[in-house]
Amino acid sequence: MFKNAIFLFAAVCAIPLSANAEDNLGTVLSAGATKLTADQIRSLVVGSRVEAGSPTAQFLFQPKEGGALWGQVRYPKISADGSGSWKITDDGRLCLKLDYANAKFNGTFDKCGFWFQQGDKYWVSGSDAEKDAPVHLYHVTK
Repeated sequence: MFKNAIFLFAAVCAIPLSANAEDNLGTVLSAGATKLTADQIRSLVVGSRVEAGSPTAQFLFQPKEGGALWGQVRYPKISADGSGSWKITDDGRLCLKLDYANAKFNGTFDKCGFWFQQGDKYWVSGSDAEKDAPVHLYHVTK
């Protein structure tokens, strides 16, 4: 069981890292993406379903008014629900902290990122300035 928990923890943390390998902040900004403000992020995500995925897993979360957060990680043979909190930092990063648990594993997702919009696409990056920083594609449904 402990071995599964470590594997899941590592895998959950990697899920949003699954955008196209050639995408980085520089290419997204060159294509016209703009950084979202804290108010724009809040308006976009609160009450929405936000998803990211890779070929092997899906991650989704729903921020609620007041800072509560629900999330789920799904793999082909296993899934787990989680709850936690979200906040927007003074520098404009959306931070999520989710604790997942089911009968087979426990895990935590604890990440912050800057949000960028390019048309109807939303990209998240750990940096708002490094052109070679990786970006991760998220889908938002109101």
